[in-house]
Amino acid sequence: MIKMKILDKKRIQIIEEKIQQLQQTQSRTLIKGTAIYQGYPIGVFLENYKGYDKLGTVFLDLHENEQKLILDKSASLLADLYKNGIIPRDIKEDNILVRKNDLDVKLIDLDDNETRYEDQDYLQEYSYIRKDAAEAFEKMKKRLLNKEVVFER
Repeated sequence: MIKMKILDKKRIQIIEEKIQQLQQTQSRTLIKGTAIYQGYPIGVFLENYKGYDKLGTVFLDLHENEQKLILDKSASLLADLYKNGIIPRDIKEDNILVRKNDLDVKLIDLDDNETRYEDQDYLQEYSYIRKDAAEAFEKMKKRLLNKEVVFER
């Protein structure tokens, strides 16, 4: 027997809105599909990026100019999310993927547990949300540049 929890309509609406917000960003390729049950979206299928490694794994193997490029690309992807009302709060080395052969960068783990999906008016009123995310990025950058070892939490 299969057990399935049916989400209430408000939760379904929230999932639909998050999908629409994410589809407006450069990270839209993360979405591969939507899980539908009886005509309602109940979840999202996300891309499994083959050939990519976690930033923390490859960072020290890169030349200094490549490291800077990766950090710049990561910051650009985060800025694109911010512009569209998506604020990841779990910014860390494990949530940024890098493909070493062309230095392509992908952000992952944009689920609703650690990511805020808000409208711009809300984010203007509560600007500390963006500030906290920017600080998390700067802390990660400092750890990488100082070659600090990070243990998975």
